[in-house]
Amino acid sequence: MNRKQRRAGRTQGTPGSGHSVSPADQLFRLGLAHHDEGRLTEAESTFRSALQLDPEHSGCLNRLGILAHQCGHPDAALMLFDRAIAADTSVAEYHYNMGLVLVGLGRMDEAVAHNRRAVSLEPGYADAHTNLGGALGALGHWNQAALHFRRALARRADSSIAYHNLSVALLAEGKLEEALHILARGLAVKDANELKQNFAREVVKLQSAPKISGKIPGFTTLLQRAALEGWSRPEDLFALFTALLKQDPFMAACIARTARTSDPPIAPSPLPPADIGGLADNKLLHCMMISAPICDAAVEHLLTRARRALLDLADSSGAKDAPDAVSAFCCTVARQCFINEYVFHCGDEEEQRAHALRDRLTALIAAGETVAPLALASVATYFPLHSLQLPPDRFKLTWPEAVAGVVVQQVDEPATERSLRASIPALTPIRGGVSSLVREMYEENPYPRWVTALSLASDLSFDERMRLTFPLAAFDPLGKADVDILVAGCGTGRQAVEIARLYRGASIVAVDLSLASLAHAKRKTNELGIANIAFGQADILELASLGRSFDVIESVGVLHHLRDPLEAWRILLGLLRPGGFMCIGLYSAAARQGVSAARALIAERGYRPTARDIRRFRQAIFRLEDDAPAKSPAQSSDFFATSSCRDLFFHVEEHPTTIPAIKEFLAASDLAFIGFDCPMRAEYAERFPADRAMTDLDRWHEFELERPNAFRAMYQFWVQKRAAGVGDRESSRLT
Repeated sequence: MNRKQRRAGRTQGTPGSGHSVSPADQLFRLGLAHHDEGRLTEAESTFRSALQLDPEHSGCLNRLGILAHQCGHPDAALMLFDRAIAADTSVAEYHYNMGLVLVGLGRMDEAVAHNRRAVSLEPGYADAHTNLGGALGALGHWNQAALHFRRALARRADSSIAYHNLSVALLAEGKLEEALHILARGLAVKDANELKQNFAREVVKLQSAPKISGKIPGFTTLLQRAALEGWSRPEDLFALFTALLKQDPFMAACIARTARTSDPPIAPSPLPPADIGGLADNKLLHCMMISAPICDAAVEHLLTRARRALLDLADSSGAKDAPDAVSAFCCTVARQCFINEYVFHCGDEEEQRAHALRDRLTALIAAGETVAPLALASVATYFPLHSLQLPPDRFKLTWPEAVAGVVVQQVDEPATERSLRASIPALTPIRGGVSSLVREMYEENPYPRWVTALSLASDLSFDERMRLTFPLAAFDPLGKADVDILVAGCGTGRQAVEIARLYRGASIVAVDLSLASLAHAKRKTNELGIANIAFGQADILELASLGRSFDVIESVGVLHHLRDPLEAWRILLGLLRPGGFMCIGLYSAAARQGVSAARALIAERGYRPTARDIRRFRQAIFRLEDDAPAKSPAQSSDFFATSSCRDLFFHVEEHPTTIPAIKEFLAASDLAFIGFDCPMRAEYAERFPADRAMTDLDRWHEFELERPNAFRAMYQFWVQKRAAGVGDRESSRLT
């Protein structure tokens, strides 16, 4: 349970109450001390001894129910709470505890009834109002839920959970502006993770950020914090960032002047100095550029021209006299170019000048000569500094802070990754054929190159997180504190890092084909101080040789790139323990039609999976009419970096699927479908309200037929491996 024992358990025969202390009460008090100090075995034994003296001692029954719930025996807990209520019908807490367990089991109607009884007995019971609101919300009664969340907040004005819950209810009612006000108020009271997570998750749904932002105090600052501090993946926020940027009159004018009017999309003249100075002063733009690839064509074209102007300045005699702000801005552009892997268009003449500047700079550094910070930064906007064929220690100079940041990013961090490769164990051999081709691809282009992962650690167990995500789905909890998780195909480690922070008590094995990707993952986890992930090089098709099993397996965006996705899925199922959970991500055939059109264009024009041809391909996509099928994937954030663009369009193997095919595999494999983890759940619930658990795959197929782009990212869903007793919950006595 998540709250202290209330008055009911402590008023039976306590000193000063005017009653003598019975032997059962004395044992009860001793059991309380054991329980409150974490001695659960002693507490249970003591409470049971008290019940031998007084079988209807409601306080003991209640505490044994709490112990049963803590030990993962919800059915036993319900039996005990029911007996406590029968023994004393006037105690609000017993109904609250019963409701809390019922919520965990997805029995929301019963949870509502018990929590209503709790708040009728004790109207100021904030936790019961909170639990009642949560159960009502799960049933879709958000107006009533908001009422009870407000009552909880009135009692707990400093409670971050109260602000969080009320904002969720308001958002569900479509009251976005009010919800954001509540979140801003909550963050002003307490800088709590749940408020940051809710803000970041919900704010991406805004359609009119410029209109809302002026009404919410500190809105832009909160957005910047969300990106830089990892409340959300930065690229998920970039649509809002871009809308705010374009609202700024100066930025709007710059973007208008650099709009595509010719091919190639670089006007003969670079940006004027005044524009460079204005860009250098824009904190929102700076935040975007150091966080993730810029995911907007108009802003990309602006920065492409800015890079050209900076090259002109760096290539002139005035480079050494460039204002510090201009050099710092050039460093920010360099960091963006490294993050997007130099995906910006570069004409032949511009490329020749960049090569010449690079060669001069390399000679100066090798000779120990002084180098203008702007010149170094400008070269870094076209080439990673570690490619200059210089020993890393040649860059160990006293640089301005902005330049030092570029050196760390482009020299020190790649050197660290090279040194880490030897420390990553090879857990299985790598099969030939497709496995080898995929490995080679990700050795050349580790995917994705990320800066910030979700940084907000959760205090929820795996079972609690699953119930929060799928409140009405039928599944049996793992019922254990420490969970063994396999991330099969972890790439550069972002998913593994986020899982490590998402589930309390997680122990993770993360494997991938590519050593380059794993080295990036290992460096990032070392920097973040994450110690519960073990990385290893392995082929999913050979994982049976590990001789291990797991409670949870996640494989998102991987299986559809193997020769036989279903064979690989079966291999993973062989590693999943009975009753275990699996999260799978697969491409949707319906949502990949635009990608298929783009892949046809690639084949027609003979583009190869090289950095130069990926840039050429992107310019071809930019030139297409807006209604061309191949142009639609340009809305994806993956279009705006070299490795992710290659992964999206140039992959060596790809097998999209359909919901009926997934349903067929689940039935054949005796897997229970828990639910899609996707942003379309609210729309689905509105379209098919009768499917309260949102687990009817036939209805989901119908939903996708109506909205072919519903799963544009991919199908991402959870299943549970059936075991004896799964779905047939039997009461069990706490032992």
